[in-house]
Amino acid sequence: MIVPIAIIIVALQIWVPTSSSRIFKWLTLTLFAYIGAAILAHPPWREVLKATFIPHLSFSGKYLLTLVAILGTTISPYLFFWQSSQEVEKRSRWDVRRKKNARRNYAELHRAVWDTNIGMFSVTSFSIS
Repeated sequence: MIVPIAIIIVALQIWVPTSSSRIFKWLTLTLFAYIGAAILAHPPWREVLKATFIPHLSFSGKYLLTLVAILGTTISPYLFFWQSSQEVEKRSRWDVRRKKNARRNYAELHRAVWDTNIGMFSVTSFSIS
């Protein structure tokens, strides 16, 4: 179900950007279902609190894979936003030179787009698998 839902969400963001943003803002309220599910599951709260503040470390393959997946899916989106803000900052400093070297700057921007798209694809495909 992940792939069809992802395609629908991307399609909505591309073709219906103004109204879909309002929908997605309201859909974030569904995240409170996690809190409700946690309460309804009746976990041993003492163990939950202990594990929250004193993590259990293990060097098994599954543990390390999960740790890398969590860090990757947390840090990678931030890096894409950081990269785009760096591009904007670099472009604003080179405003005068950009007009003189428009063709070269277009090639740089084209390479940056490819770099970002390949990075997003690889992070997404490795995170899913």
